[in-house]
Amino acid sequence: MTAVFQSFLQNMEIIAFWGSVIAATAGFLGLIAVLRWWHWLGPHYQEAWAKCAVAAFRAIAAVSAVAAKPAPLVPDKSFWEQPWAPTIVIAVGGYLLWEVAGAIGDGRYKRGKERTAEDHKSAIEDLNKAHQAALSAAAQEVEVAAQDWEDAEFEVTRLGWLLTHLRELVNIKRQRIRRVATETADARASIQRARDGLAPMEQVRVLLEWLTSLFRIQAVHEDGSRHNQNFRIGLFAEENGRLMPIAAFDLATKSHDPFTSYAQHAERYHLDNNTKPSYAARCVREGRTLIVEDCAAEPDFFFHERQPNYLRSMIAFPIVGFCPNGISPVRAALLIDTDVTGFFHEDDREMLELLLREFVTRVDLEYAITGLTG
Repeated sequence: MTAVFQSFLQNMEIIAFWGSVIAATAGFLGLIAVLRWWHWLGPHYQEAWAKCAVAAFRAIAAVSAVAAKPAPLVPDKSFWEQPWAPTIVIAVGGYLLWEVAGAIGDGRYKRGKERTAEDHKSAIEDLNKAHQAALSAAAQEVEVAAQDWEDAEFEVTRLGWLLTHLRELVNIKRQRIRRVATETADARASIQRARDGLAPMEQVRVLLEWLTSLFRIQAVHEDGSRHNQNFRIGLFAEENGRLMPIAAFDLATKSHDPFTSYAQHAERYHLDNNTKPSYAARCVREGRTLIVEDCAAEPDFFFHERQPNYLRSMIAFPIVGFCPNGISPVRAALLIDTDVTGFFHEDDREMLELLLREFVTRVDLEYAITGLTG
C-alpha cells in the first residue's frame, strides 16, 4: 500500500497533466456542443455537469499549485519545461472552457425554462380563452335557442289570432245570412234577398276592420302601452291604368274613406309612371311585397309635409287576379300603414304575407259574389 502511494506521488504530475488534458478536451467539446448542437443537447442538459467539471479543475489547479510550490525552477529551461507548468496552464485553460461552456449552457437552459414556462402560461391562457369562448358561444346558443323558442311561441300565438279572426268573420257573415233568411222567410227567393244576405261590400268593410284589429292586438302584445297605435288599410284596384282605392279603413277615426293623396297626387298612382311612383304602384309593377320599416328613411317617400306625422311604417302587398266586378281581373294592391316606426319589418315577411294572403282571398271572394248579386 505504501509502495502504491509512493508511486502515485512520484507520478502525480503526469497523472494531473493527462487528467487536465482529458478534462480540457472534454470542456472544449462541451463548448462546441453547447454552441452548435444545443437543439439536441438542450433537452438533456443538467446545470451540475459544468459545475462538477469546474470543481474538478479547481481541485487539479489547487493540487498543481501545492505540488509545484516546493519544486524549484530549473535554470536554463523554458517555461513549458518547468515542473507542473504545462499541467497548471492546461488546468486553467480547461477550467475556463468549462466555465464558458457552463455559463452559456446555464444561460440557454434558463432561457429555455423561461420560454417553456411562458409557453405553458401562454398555452394555459389560450385554453382559458378557448374555454371562455366556448362558454360564451354556448351562452349565445342558449340565448338564440331561447329567442327562437319565444319567436316560435309568438308565431303560434299570431296564428291563433288569425284563425280566431277568420272564424269570427265567417260567423258574422253566417249570422247576417240567417238574419235575412229569418226576416224574409215568407218572401219569395230573389236576387235582392240574396244580395241583402250575402252583403259582399259590407263584408269587405268588416274584413278590413278586423284586419286592422288583428294588427292592433299584435302591437299591444309587443308593447302594452300601444293601445292607441293606429292602422290604416287601403284596397287599390286598377282603373284606366291608375290605382284607385275601392275600400279602406282607418282604425282611429273608424272612417272608411281616409285617403286623399291618390287624388291630389294622381300621377304617382299611374302604373306606367317611372318618376317617384307610389309604393302601391311599385309593388304591383315589381310583383312583390314591399316592406318599409322606417318611412322617413326612404327617399321621396312622402307626398306632403303632414304625412311624416302619421305614416311611419308600411307594407304594400300585390294582388294577382283580383276581380272588383267578380268577372274581369285587374291589377291591385293592399296597403297598410301605421304611426309607429319599425312595426313592419323584413324579418316578419313570411308571416305578414301569410296573413295578408288569407285576408285577400276572402276579400276577393266577396267581390266575386258581386258578380252574381250585382
